[in-house]
Amino acid sequence: MIKLPGTHSLTNLLLGGVLVVIVIVSFAGAGVLAVMGYQKSYDQRILPGISVLGFPLGGFTEAEADSFLQIKTREATRSGFPFQLEQNTIVLPAGNIVRYSTAEMAKDAYAIGRTGARWKDSWTALRVRFVSHQVKSRVHVDIALARQGLESRLETFLPFVKNAELHVSATSSANYNAVIVPEQIGKATDVSHALATLEMQAQTGTFTTIPLPVTLTHPSITTQDIQPLVHEVPTWLAHAPFSLSIPDKTITITTSTLGGWLNVSTSTSGLVLQLDPERVDRTLGDLLNQYIRKPRNGKLEMHGEKISLFNPAVDGYMVDVPGTLSNIQSGWAKNSLTMTISIVTAKAFIEGPDAERLGIRESLGVGKSNFSGSPVNRRKNIALGAKKVHASIVAPDAEFSLLKALGTVDGANGWLKELVIKGNQTTPEYGGGLCQIGTTTFRAALASGLPITQRRNHSYRVRYYEPAGTDATIYEPAPDFRFKNDTGKWILISTEVFGDNLAFTVWGTPDGRKVEQTPPKIYNIVPPPPKKIIETLELPVGTTKCTESPHAGADAKFDYTVTYTSGEAKKVTFTSHYRPWGAVCLIGVEKLSETAQEGEKVDETGINNPN
Repeated sequence: MIKLPGTHSLTNLLLGGVLVVIVIVSFAGAGVLAVMGYQKSYDQRILPGISVLGFPLGGFTEAEADSFLQIKTREATRSGFPFQLEQNTIVLPAGNIVRYSTAEMAKDAYAIGRTGARWKDSWTALRVRFVSHQVKSRVHVDIALARQGLESRLETFLPFVKNAELHVSATSSANYNAVIVPEQIGKATDVSHALATLEMQAQTGTFTTIPLPVTLTHPSITTQDIQPLVHEVPTWLAHAPFSLSIPDKTITITTSTLGGWLNVSTSTSGLVLQLDPERVDRTLGDLLNQYIRKPRNGKLEMHGEKISLFNPAVDGYMVDVPGTLSNIQSGWAKNSLTMTISIVTAKAFIEGPDAERLGIRESLGVGKSNFSGSPVNRRKNIALGAKKVHASIVAPDAEFSLLKALGTVDGANGWLKELVIKGNQTTPEYGGGLCQIGTTTFRAALASGLPITQRRNHSYRVRYYEPAGTDATIYEPAPDFRFKNDTGKWILISTEVFGDNLAFTVWGTPDGRKVEQTPPKIYNIVPPPPKKIIETLELPVGTTKCTESPHAGADAKFDYTVTYTSGEAKKVTFTSHYRPWGAVCLIGVEKLSETAQEGEKVDETGINNPN
């Protein structure tokens, strides 16, 4: 047998290697177990090495860390936020300018090393122990509030730059006095940069004095600039007196008023003498204070899925100064003595986070009707109907049902009875006047460019709903009035009763669609039949009550086109047919005659009753 050399040595070497591997694996396993044990020892507590806003939170529970951070952030902001302007220190009170979400930061700190992956979490715990980890702060800085507070305090220390101004007092073009008020150099500082610094400090929770460097601002119009233009004053004053008008109001502009409007401003051709828009606006605002109004924003608040508060926005009416000045210049060029004051609508909006979330922001369209001459019960039913429809909201792509919004029409729900005519008899029925609600809703939906999915006109022309063709009748359980909300956002209907007028407004988010509606065309006119006398037991004997004046029968139609931003246009022609309607008078009797009891029966079911 031949013995190989070195075999024994090789065996020993292999055995030694195996022992080394075993030792290494043992130590590694022990290390892993130690790391896992270390991470396990901080169960329900934040790992060591984790900080928020520079404060170590290791060993804290999430709740303890939240409480600790609340104390520290209150301490950091308690003294407010100092700014240095030259020799003056301005301190903004903490208030709600800087708000820390301490609970969220504590939650973020606790989440480190807790992904659910055991090996990964163990090594994360070991790593942050030796290399500290700073959790990103969660803080909101209300820049708008800070800017408002800072700028209001800066007014005391920073004089504004002022251009030189011309002030003219005059009784005629030949008798005037021109005074030049000198210019003033101003001071300014970069508020935006200072507030950006405040935001950066809020991220660390360390607030130090923020410098506000001051720069000088120079006027663009000086006394020397104005002096050469004073000689032009008489030419301007020669235009007075003249008149400015709006419907129901005319204002005479005297030489004295016109002189007060003259000032110097910069144009593309240099400095010129002209009418000062601000002075014109101020004067006309004072003279027309009963005819113009500022817009009033509304408010929307939701509680769950229901509206808890809704105040409609009210648009304002303001003087369009550029338009008015253009009218004045055009009038002078034509030697006219009366020019028009241009008035524009100042848009109001619905405010609040719920309004923003739902997209109920501004008016899409308004529908109106008039019910003058209505009896008492009809008026009360109209008021109740308007109240029930008020603040109705319609989801995107949903269909609005007016009958559903109104609910059951009976005495238990507050509706009052009014006489309705059925054939040759009169019967008190609940809800007389609801077609006023239907007609006004129809007109509001049309004005808003919404697709009409169900509408029926009255069988007879009714004076409350003129012009013919723009009415919509409703009667429980049918017919209904319906439209679809295709705006992509929620919409809301608000209602208003003022005097003999009814106005429904649809609120939502405008999407650029344009609405065109032609005036109704009335044709195929048929004269009304003779007056109809109907006996009734509902009135005192011998008492006469005429429920409707005569109306001719007719057909009516109008075109309705909605054009979308895509260029697509949808056109609908609404047609209506009305039977002739004679004057109808009721007379109270003790007993109905046989003729009255067996009179002609017509299918009115209340929907064509003008009450």
